Formats: sequence, structure tokens, C-alpha cells
Amino acid sequence: MKKFNETSHFLEQRVQLIQSGSMQFQMEALPSGDYTIRDQVTGECMHSTIGPWVEAQHLYIEQSQLAHRLEESHSKPLVIYDLGLGMATNALAVIDTFYKAKKKRGIHLVSFENQLEGLHYALQNAELLPFIQKNQSLLRTLLKKRTLELQCGDAFLRWDLKGGDFPQSLRGSPLADLIFYDFYSPQSTPHLWTMNCFQSLLQVAQTPQVSLHSTQQSTQLYTYCSATSVRAALLLAGFYVGYGVSTGKKRDTTVASTQWRDLRKVLGDEWLMRWSRSEKPLPLDCISFSKIQLAQKLKSMIEKQNEAF
Repeated sequence: MKKFNETSHFLEQRVQLIQSGSMQFQMEALPSGDYTIRDQVTGECMHSTIGPWVEAQHLYIEQSQLAHRLEESHSKPLVIYDLGLGMATNALAVIDTFYKAKKKRGIHLVSFENQLEGLHYALQNAELLPFIQKNQSLLRTLLKKRTLELQCGDAFLRWDLKGGDFPQSLRGSPLADLIFYDFYSPQSTPHLWTMNCFQSLLQVAQTPQVSLHSTQQSTQLYTYCSATSVRAALLLAGFYVGYGVSTGKKRDTTVASTQWRDLRKVLGDEWLMRWSRSEKPLPLDCISFSKIQLAQKLKSMIEKQNEAF
């Protein structure tokens, strides 16, 4: 199987844009009246039509019940992976929630981004992006030092920025409690939506086990993507997978977890039928496998979910 080389593929397109005198990014007005950034290389906007800040709040902050989690008494900080920093909307939404929470549990926020040009461009156009304009100094500090620490009351928030190729950049990272998976779509970056990528995340996830206080430890993953191949990749990797909230034109999004109890509605037989009819049912690293064997494995995972749920 030919491996998709993201670095050379997009680097070549970026060079072509520079040579032609074109910019890689441009600001784009949304129906909501907000602005987002369009990447000329991938052809994608960084956010849906509802706007960057509303999307971050609805899809990641509210759905993960972050404010409630921060009000829980816990000696260890909540570890959040921000996969695909982009223009830092999701990360800034986490920080905003941290400051507003009534009780404060600490946070360790780890952002992963291999291409920081988008954030630099956002800073250059901060007047169109209120959440960027408000946090310019904070973002410039992060870009310069790659780490910073904030304090609110007795609680601390540490923000680290990791570069390099994902998932290799996961090495040395703390175990995640929440994962906000927000890379460009599988159409543009199929190598970031594979079974192997999600298996790598399981290596740094909280495994379900009963603690001394009889609470279940688990890791939840939230993503805007509802593609059949992505949900199949999550299932094949070993996650429990369910439906997430709708955003903009999307009927639903995707939630995955290492613990089935975290899901409100799991994928079932209806989804499995849809998978069997899909023109793109598999992630990049599974297309050479036997579809019959994969179908049996997916059926087994779906049955396991249904029995547990």
C-alpha cells in the first residue's frame, strides 16, 4: 500500500502558491457574521458555518461538560489534548471556561500542531477575530516559548504546544482525559484519521478501572467528523463509538470513549448497514485488508457496544 506523504504533498502545494505570489490563507466571512480562515492548499475552512467560537463551545466545551468537570474535587489536573491547534479557537475556549468555572480543578492543555502558519495569519487579522484579538499576547507567548502557565485562584492551567508529526509527537505526553480531535478532514489529510492514529491515542488514554473512590477512569474523544471511515477506524482501534451533537449543516458529529457509559447513543446495527453500503468504508491504513474480516470485526464491536449499552 502506498503511504500518503502529507509533508511532501502539502509542501509542494505551498511552494507553488508562494511562486505564484498567492497566499496560503484568506479570511472568509460566514453566514453567522463571523470570520474564519480558508486554507488555499486544502480548500477547507477551519470552522463550520456557525462560526469558530460557537462551534468550539457547542462541539467541544459543552458536549464534554468541561465546566462541570472543573468543579469536581480532584488532586490531579484535567489533561486535555487539543489535536489540530489551527487558529487556537478550541484551546482559547478551554481557557475561557477555566477562568469562568466556579470551582477550579487544574488543567494541563496540550496542543498539537505541525503547521503554525494558520495561527500566525489569525494574529495578523485579529481585528476580525475577537477571541484572537483578546488573547494576542497570550498566543504570542505560546508561539515563542511553546509553554506557559496561568493561574486563577488556587488553580493552575499549563498550556504546552507540541510540533512534529502526529502521532509520534504523542511520546512523553501525560495520559489524556479529553481529546478534541480537530484536524483537517479525511479528504485532505487521510493519514491523520487512521486506525493506527487512534490506536496511538489509546496508548495515552485513561483505561477504565475502578479507583480507590469507586469512580471510573476513562478518556473521551470528540470530533466534528462523522465520516463512515473515521467511525470504522475508531471502532477497529478499540474505542466505543457513538453519535455527537449536530453543528451547522452536520446532522451529527462523533464521540468516542474508552468506557461505554460515557456515550449517550452508540452506533448500532443501522450504522453497520450504512457502513456495508458505503463507497468509502475504510480508513487509509485498512483499505488493503479483507473487507469480510473487517466487517466481522466491526459487527463484533457493534454487538459488544449494544450489549454493554
